[in-house]
Amino acid sequence: MGTNYWEENSFRSIYLAASGSDDRVSLRDSDRLGCADGAIFAIVAILQLLRALAGWPVTIGRTPIPVWVSCVAFVIAGVLAWIGITARLV
Repeated sequence: MGTNYWEENSFRSIYLAASGSDDRVSLRDSDRLGCADGAIFAIVAILQLLRALAGWPVTIGRTPIPVWVSCVAFVIAGVLAWIGITARLV
């Protein structure tokens, strides 16, 4: 236990106990995970862009999904990909 809860539990200083031992792993070691998340979102963004440009039809149940939804999904997935890939630089 530290003197200040917020200092001890801030994002950069949270530690996970590895397999119940005293060895500790910093969350900074999860940079690869953030990069992998960014890559997955980048793939989703590319697929959404391809769907928007090619006009591929998508239907969920009996409801057709308009192409503009893929345009919005492309922007959102692109931003999440950028955050995931560049978050380790902050």
